[in-house]
Amino acid sequence: MRGQSINAAGSGFVAKIDARKFRAVVSPVLWSRRLGGHAEDALLSVSATMPGSVFVSGRSGSVDFPTSKAAIYRTLIASNDSALAQLNASNGHIRYATFLGGTRQLNMAWYNDEATGVYATPSGDVYITGCTLDDRLPITPNALQPKRRANSEPFLLHLKFTTSR
Repeated sequence: MRGQSINAAGSGFVAKIDARKFRAVVSPVLWSRRLGGHAEDALLSVSATMPGSVFVSGRSGSVDFPTSKAAIYRTLIASNDSALAQLNASNGHIRYATFLGGTRQLNMAWYNDEATGVYATPSGDVYITGCTLDDRLPITPNALQPKRRANSEPFLLHLKFTTSR
């Protein structure tokens, strides 16, 4: 993994909390972690329905966002790209992280790419939704719409992960 130091004010944040401990003397936080780099990052969605994993999606503007070796894209291309990470559900350690999209750079008030939703099934299917301004998202051969037609368009991406129980 790259990018071990996370010092940005705009880093994403995810925590696992035990609701049964809210009134107990011990902390209800089982683990927590920042996820991002030295620029603006945001986690916008979380899914914890796949055994052993927590998935988070959002956006990153950090060249040092921690990506994994098997990532779809390891490098930030535009001012920000969509981001996806798989964390270990028991300790919050990163199992997989990638950028999604990122070739088109626009000087506008909104973000270039943003993964606004993620849902993981118990069998390992992971669905990511969001919006994009570029043509770098991975597209399958028989996609309903293989090319972007407008400035900002929604996307749905389906990935398959191995489950661990």
